[in-house]
Amino acid sequence: MWTGVDPRPGTTLDTPAEVIDRSTPDWLDGLRQNWTTSSLMMRHALRVCVVAAIDVLIIRAFNISHGYWLAMTSIIVLQPYGFGTVRRSYQRVIGTVGGGILAALLAVLLHNDPAMIAVVTVCSVLTLASYAVHYGWYSFFLTPTFVLLSLPYLSDWRFAGIRVFTTFLGGVVAVAAMRLLWPENLSTELARLLACCSCAATAYVRAVLQFWSTPVDQRRAAERTVLAPARRACGLSSQDAEEALDRVLLEPAFGTSPSPKTESALTFATYVRRFVACLTTLASVGTADSRTVARLTAVTQKLQTMEAALARESNTAPCSATEPAAEPAFRGPVLVNPSSLAEQMLQRMERQVGVLERATASIAIDHLGR
Repeated sequence: MWTGVDPRPGTTLDTPAEVIDRSTPDWLDGLRQNWTTSSLMMRHALRVCVVAAIDVLIIRAFNISHGYWLAMTSIIVLQPYGFGTVRRSYQRVIGTVGGGILAALLAVLLHNDPAMIAVVTVCSVLTLASYAVHYGWYSFFLTPTFVLLSLPYLSDWRFAGIRVFTTFLGGVVAVAAMRLLWPENLSTELARLLACCSCAATAYVRAVLQFWSTPVDQRRAAERTVLAPARRACGLSSQDAEEALDRVLLEPAFGTSPSPKTESALTFATYVRRFVACLTTLASVGTADSRTVARLTAVTQKLQTMEAALARESNTAPCSATEPAAEPAFRGPVLVNPSSLAEQMLQRMERQVGVLERATASIAIDHLGR
């Protein structure tokens, strides 16, 4: 997952492009970034390993019949985030209970193999048809399919109880593991990702100032080595934050309304994208006159302040330097035209930064009020 910081040790987005070693293969960069407990996927992989080991111990210790159902449930419902794990466990357990009751009734009513085959075929079709619709219904139709196929003999309705019990126990193990092993806090994670957005936007402003100070005959190379990486970092950090917001909004703990903090985070993510879009336009039409540089420097300082506040919210350290970036060489006086595109972009960016400051303040106030 992109965090707004260059994955190479000792480098950040505001590091000049010419001093960053870009000879390292991408796969090695990805390995360095994820081969640590601070990586979401690494923590999830370790959690899955621990859960699988616990399931095997439970199956062996209590000699549970068809214990693989327990292990399958734990591993399948276990998700990288807490909301996803709880929701999927809930849907699977409820669906399995309903499907187990149906399977017990069918086991009592069906007394020959042709009828059993016909019912299993229908349940299999319904299982596949409901998989992409709702996981609870998928579990409901999946249960009689597996139970009827696994019956040691006809009319053994008690076999459905084993399926329900092992599924329930597997769901409990998965939820307990999510709560106890590297628990994920989407609220804290979201604040960290928003701080990364602010860090990336700060680096992009600095990249624009560096781009403007580049001689005209070197602008094309600077576009590729200075602007493009910073712009890409902004897009990736915004994408990470928006994906985290989607998880919060689509899985809001069984129907509770989003908190004011979530609404402020949504505002922040929306306006930081708009800010980056205006900055991209300004990079192509603006000039490095003293007034523009002063206004962008003020914007950078505000972005750094917001980043520091969001970093405190997520209990992490800010990723950008606190020192102001060196100003590019002054190119001479420039008359300000209020109707020019560059002036319009600057005014929009200043308004957008004001919205971002209010959103950040709201997130911090919500944090203090908890």
